[in-house]
Amino acid sequence: MSDSVCPLEEGDRIDHRMFGMGTVAGAPVAVVGADPRHGLCDAGWAVPVQWDDPNRTAARVMHHALRKVSSPESRPFTYWDRQWQPLVDAWLGARRAVEQLQLCFRPLPNVTEVAQAQQREVEAYQAMQDFLADEQGGRHP
Repeated sequence: MSDSVCPLEEGDRIDHRMFGMGTVAGAPVAVVGADPRHGLCDAGWAVPVQWDDPNRTAARVMHHALRKVSSPESRPFTYWDRQWQPLVDAWLGARRAVEQLQLCFRPLPNVTEVAQAQQREVEAYQAMQDFLADEQGGRHP
């Protein structure tokens, strides 16, 4: 299981034969099962699902019983926020590092250290711009 990837992600719209439509409400969890001949083996992925039916409580369902039915456009804000927010946090952290190095007068900042901090800031800012360009170009998975 360690090298396989669950086919479902948070925010995916899914269909279940008995329970109907729902939304993946969190990260899938790898499940290990017992095989009498081989010992422990991969059993699949337990996927947390929030069902559209308000009378049905959220549950974990094995990914084999679910069918993905829609595109990334239906993913909730939280999915995109979890993708975007780390990029913003990385840029803000890099920006603060540059500001701290440039604000100190004594001792004089190491020129190489300032240049490296500025490069990290530029790379973090570029990662945000790439994310936005991918979003506009429809290239997000």
